[in-house]
Amino acid sequence: MEEILDELKFSNEEKKKFLSTHRFWCSFNETLVEHFNNFYDYCINFGFSEKDIIKMIKINAQIIVYDINTLENKFNNLLSLGYSKVEVIKMVTKYPNILTYSVNNINDKYKDFNNLLFSKKEARNIMLNCPEYFGYSIYGIETNILELLNSGYEEKELKKLYVGEPTLLKYDEKAFKEHFRRITKLGFDKEQVNKMITKAPSLLVYSSSTLKSRKKNLVKNGFKLCDAKKILVKNPLVFNRKEEVITTKINQLLEMGYTKKEVIKLILGCNSILNYSIEQIISKYKGLKEMGFTDKEVRTMTVNLPSLYGYTLENTKDKIEYLRSIQLGLLILEDTKRLMMSLDLMYARYEYYKNEKNKIMTEDNYSVMFKGNKQFEKEYKITKEQLLEKYPRNKR
Repeated sequence: MEEILDELKFSNEEKKKFLSTHRFWCSFNETLVEHFNNFYDYCINFGFSEKDIIKMIKINAQIIVYDINTLENKFNNLLSLGYSKVEVIKMVTKYPNILTYSVNNINDKYKDFNNLLFSKKEARNIMLNCPEYFGYSIYGIETNILELLNSGYEEKELKKLYVGEPTLLKYDEKAFKEHFRRITKLGFDKEQVNKMITKAPSLLVYSSSTLKSRKKNLVKNGFKLCDAKKILVKNPLVFNRKEEVITTKINQLLEMGYTKKEVIKLILGCNSILNYSIEQIISKYKGLKEMGFTDKEVRTMTVNLPSLYGYTLENTKDKIEYLRSIQLGLLILEDTKRLMMSLDLMYARYEYYKNEKNKIMTEDNYSVMFKGNKQFEKEYKITKEQLLEKYPRNKR
């Protein structure tokens, strides 16, 4: 058996731990090898990689003693709960102890989760991401939920937190408050923290040092402290990005030709850019160039309206082509923020002025076309919905 473990690159400490498992000390070597080989072959045929199998055995060596029929029964039961083979592999690799529980235990725990706050789909996904809950006391989890509901959390709000970050089910009221305080110590007020954890529940599981480091990293990359806080409040998912990932993203934007000042303006204007892959950003950049703009013009447009990186290229192209068709192409570069308006509304407003006010939009008067909806309705006594119905773009 030791030779097999050596081949699988078990350390001396790992071999000692494996062989000292309570059932193995009295086993014949040949029997142990047979158990191992049967378990290994079954898992390989099911779809596990050798790396997965080694990881599982290192966590719980006892799982190799089950006969094939017992293993098959346990795996088939997980499949019967609606999990795919890939998902079962993910769950068992992450938490091999699940194989030590009886089928009845697994099924009862699965049903118990469906009787908590969650829908069947939500309960399924929670158990998929945290299979260790199959080994938890449902009473303990239910107690944690009730404590937080009694402390003032709304059921809907709490449910959203748990679905977003299932590991939070382990926390009682005291732990929740401690993690909450950890974030407020970074300079955020209670209202800001509430908004942040609603958007990114994972904030509650990070250490203070991790949170501080990721906030400081934005300052190191040229953002003012107040701007770094604004980014994190608006897009707390940035906390999920490692420092080197954020720094690399900023350097990649610089390599595209943006100045440091422009990069900061881009991110402040659309901090979701930090969540996009560089491939997505470059693809949008090239797509804009293909519409007839130079590199400098694309950089100007995106700095003027950073959210262009969040729009689909097709949508942006349609707006640009329309503005060019009505001789208002100038504003694409000089007043790019006008591209925030939907094309349907842009078209309806243009037609309204042309047909009912006998006014053609030009470079001198086009701003009236982009009035706020409330102002437009107050002035012309027509709602946005009525306007869109009267001048539908798709019936031109």
